[in-house]
Amino acid sequence: MNVQFRTAKRRTLRPVQILLIGCVVAAFPRPSQAQVPTQKRESNSVALALASGLTTPSLIGRLDTLRTLGPLRVIRPKRPSEIARARAVQQEVEQVARAIDYSGPRFGVTYLPKAAIDSLKNHNIAVGSTITQFGWQFEREIHVTPDGPSVLNEWVFLAGGLESGVFLPSMTWLIGARDRSGNELGVGPNVSVAGVGMAAAAGVTVRSGGVHFPMNIAVAKSKTGSRVSFLTGFTIH
Repeated sequence: MNVQFRTAKRRTLRPVQILLIGCVVAAFPRPSQAQVPTQKRESNSVALALASGLTTPSLIGRLDTLRTLGPLRVIRPKRPSEIARARAVQQEVEQVARAIDYSGPRFGVTYLPKAAIDSLKNHNIAVGSTITQFGWQFEREIHVTPDGPSVLNEWVFLAGGLESGVFLPSMTWLIGARDRSGNELGVGPNVSVAGVGMAAAAGVTVRSGGVHFPMNIAVAKSKTGSRVSFLTGFTIH
């Protein structure tokens, strides 16, 4: 039994059929592009493509590609002026948001009230009304704004009465501010052999090249009275 296989041939549209399809499509009014939904536009495009002899997979692939691609954004390189301006702003921010170390030695004199002298005598410590002070101050100047005042955080450790052969330690923690002219003011707790109290300091810092010379007057008050001190020193920055 002989079986004959026939090869399926691709059916093509004749010119007359293509002309009829075109007349049918042209007979109906076409709405505006904005009113036609996306799926309907695609189906019309597929119908026209089939009428023209195009294959469906390639057309659908192109439609999907056009549908998924969004508008391209052109990336322009920055101009030299914009780059310089951005670098200047970054340097200004780095310069403002920083803390400078102004730690250095401190020395001066302190005036003691009569109640403090008598209290020391009761502990077999004989000193005069004025004693010397030597020590070290740990200071951090924090810049907040480029043109405004800066914040101060200071720890002052002093040893008094060394000229009388005694050691009178004291510690003061000051929080304050300093303007661009060097005027400063601070306040904080004080601990010494006279007891615990509060201290306030005011002064000015003179700048000469890379060396700073602070000059401050401080008042520390405790249960034995108020002690007045004058301190100076230097800081190399």
